[in-house]
Amino acid sequence: MRKVITTLICCFVLLLNTIPIQAKEKIKVAFPIQPGLTELTQDGEFTGYTYDYLKELERFTNFEFEFVVYDKEDVNDNIVEAMDDVAKGKVDIMGGMVYSESMTDTYDYTATNYGTSNMVLYVTSDKAELNETSIYSAKELTAGVVSTKKVENKNLTEFGETNGIKFKQVFYSNIEDMIKGLQAGKIDAMVGTDLFILSGNYRIIAKFFPRSFYFVTTKGKTSLISKLNSAMMDLNKEQPNFMSELHEEYFSMKNVEFNLTELEEKFVKDNPVIDVAVLGGRAPYQSKDNNGKLNGITIELLDNIGKLSGLKFHYDYAETYDEYQELLAKKTYLIQAGVTYPYSDWSQDYSLSKSFLEANMSLVINDKVSSSDLKGKKQASIKGLQYNGEFQGEIEYYESTLEAFKAVMNQDADYAYINSYIAEFYNSYFQSNDISILPQEKNHKQNICFSIHKSTGTTLLSIINKGIDASSYKMQDIIFRNATYVKDNTSFSDYVKNNPEQFLLTITIILGLSVFFRYYMNKKNSKKILREYERFQQISDLSKDCFIEYNVKSDCLTLSGGGAKLIYPESTYEQYIEKKAIGYEQVERCIQTHKGIVVEEYVSFVDGSRHWLKIILQPILDGNVTQRHQQKAA
Repeated sequence: MRKVITTLICCFVLLLNTIPIQAKEKIKVAFPIQPGLTELTQDGEFTGYTYDYLKELERFTNFEFEFVVYDKEDVNDNIVEAMDDVAKGKVDIMGGMVYSESMTDTYDYTATNYGTSNMVLYVTSDKAELNETSIYSAKELTAGVVSTKKVENKNLTEFGETNGIKFKQVFYSNIEDMIKGLQAGKIDAMVGTDLFILSGNYRIIAKFFPRSFYFVTTKGKTSLISKLNSAMMDLNKEQPNFMSELHEEYFSMKNVEFNLTELEEKFVKDNPVIDVAVLGGRAPYQSKDNNGKLNGITIELLDNIGKLSGLKFHYDYAETYDEYQELLAKKTYLIQAGVTYPYSDWSQDYSLSKSFLEANMSLVINDKVSSSDLKGKKQASIKGLQYNGEFQGEIEYYESTLEAFKAVMNQDADYAYINSYIAEFYNSYFQSNDISILPQEKNHKQNICFSIHKSTGTTLLSIINKGIDASSYKMQDIIFRNATYVKDNTSFSDYVKNNPEQFLLTITIILGLSVFFRYYMNKKNSKKILREYERFQQISDLSKDCFIEYNVKSDCLTLSGGGAKLIYPESTYEQYIEKKAIGYEQVERCIQTHKGIVVEEYVSFVDGSRHWLKIILQPILDGNVTQRHQQKAA
């Protein structure tokens, strides 16, 4: 059966959809102009966290939101006037309100929040010695605080006491003076909120004291508040990560601009080529393919940083832990690639960069063992990795993550704790049916970063951190490329190696060799394609994309996933190519040429809103003919 999995088709098909028009209940929304939350574009269009949330919420209601703008020079005046209008019933609702018991006599609050803000610590980007990791090793820091009455920030003090950091608080009468103090080096960091993003070269190194914000309505509008509560619950069930996505879009510190200081430019000129030590056997982070080519998420990210900075990287690769230690003993490497923390034994001669990826630790277990009883079982542990899980029995150490995975797969060991990206990659690569991958109940996580030798001071560390920030918008595509595609096809040699008994049988039955081998290979490739489909679904869950399956034989689309509901109301679309639906030419071209397609389309959603989607249509081939195409819409 020939199949195509594609969101591209979905994006065109949805344009054919007609939605019945119903009478809408008009709701007036106070829209005081606030950076990030409620803003207007240069063309006068509404934007911001609250606006996007309400437009998504409309799908679960019969509301039509009308936005009443408050746009005076003083932000506080806008907020006060908007709150007063809600209290008097001139407008119906307002967002961005922190819960206060004293305000409940004036307003009704929604039962659930629609976002969270945090107090944060800002530093300048060139202060490389302070980052998300090193701050917790600091004993004393000077922090700027805005307080005209010179009252200490109790939340900062509590954060410091909890983490063993003594904060000396320096008071400023306004934020402008505090920023000048930070730039001049009079303070190490300054306190702010992640709902107020500083423009320029700044980084957030810590978040604390989270506070939720809510919608409020005019007191007594019980029907309205009830409908809002119900709609917010439905939205949270369908898209549990929606709020975090909005927060990332509007309030994350993404320094996509890459600028070097004079000192950093001199470093690049004096050190045009940097030696990098790479420990392999850790796909999709860093490994060599069958042709000996080094690739992976870590390598692609570092190469991108090189393009931004002008640095060139020379990679010295070791397949095993012992070989890697020999590399490090022979010379001093300025960078070690793909270091993990916690659970990793990295040298104190190195400083860790900021993390560029976070992943869970998973339990990889063979089917001969029960996950509920690991006591006394044989664990495959990885040299250099200090995490052994909750249950410890007999432990045998292996030279790489790959070797530990193979030990469990071949039943030389009972179980192992492995980074989830690595476990899923090798499970798909080996197409093993004899192991299970289980997420950790205690949600243990690993952060992936670079370690930078301290002999470079903070200059190289700063360049790498800036590069990670500037590459953040590319990370989703980098992960998708490296964590998704397994490029090795099932070969005759693979068959002989993995199935010696079957092979011996086939050579004794000469007349049946051709029929048997063709049958087996077709079966093997079908399993591989099915596993690739499942793996695309797993990647879709991580990146929150939408997948659709297209059956060439029946000329039918089958839509799946929560995202599909946003762009097309039905679960199937029959006779897609026969009816020459919009976009069918791209699908036919992909089938005929066996080449992938990458486009960006401005797509209409079911609710009438329009969004830019990045469409990736990628063929997956068997040995004879194109059988499937997979694609992601970002």
